[in-house]
Amino acid sequence: MKLINRYWNSGEPCNFSLISNGKIIYDPYENCNLFNTHFSSVSMLPDEKVRKVNLPNLSFITDQRLQSLVVQLFDVYSVLSNLNPTTCKGFKNLANHVLKSCSQSLATPLSLLFNFILASEQFPLLCKIASILPLRKKGSHYDVTNYRPIAILPSLSKCSKSVSINICTPILTPTTS
Repeated sequence: MKLINRYWNSGEPCNFSLISNGKIIYDPYENCNLFNTHFSSVSMLPDEKVRKVNLPNLSFITDQRLQSLVVQLFDVYSVLSNLNPTTCKGFKNLANHVLKSCSQSLATPLSLLFNFILASEQFPLLCKIASILPLRKKGSHYDVTNYRPIAILPSLSKCSKSVSINICTPILTPTTS
């Protein structure tokens, strides 16, 4: 993880070599393609397994829907002011320390954005895009199969999730009477 944090936070390219088909690959672009091929091959279910999955019959347990939920300024401010300033960058390299230090100013526009997301029930595509970083499990540094993918989501995406959880938890938690 130290390797990932060092390169992710420095903005430098992570240049290391991998071995593929007995050949050492130095080109970062080719290494990315090797990781992409490996990660997508181990992460996808075969079509026949997907078709056999039986989803449970879900029913609503409450009359409240996402459209009726309202994000308050304090909800957003609270999440932003509790961000860890030393963790990785988010969307467009907007660092957590910037979000945290500007939390009071950003609370209003972000609460409007998060309310729009809830009302429209559409999460912005840009907030869904994660940076995938390889983390070595064990074994040789040169073997792509010894790595697992780590998804780094944009900070605003994580903030939206935290605010939504904070709003939904009281509604979804059963009350005892």
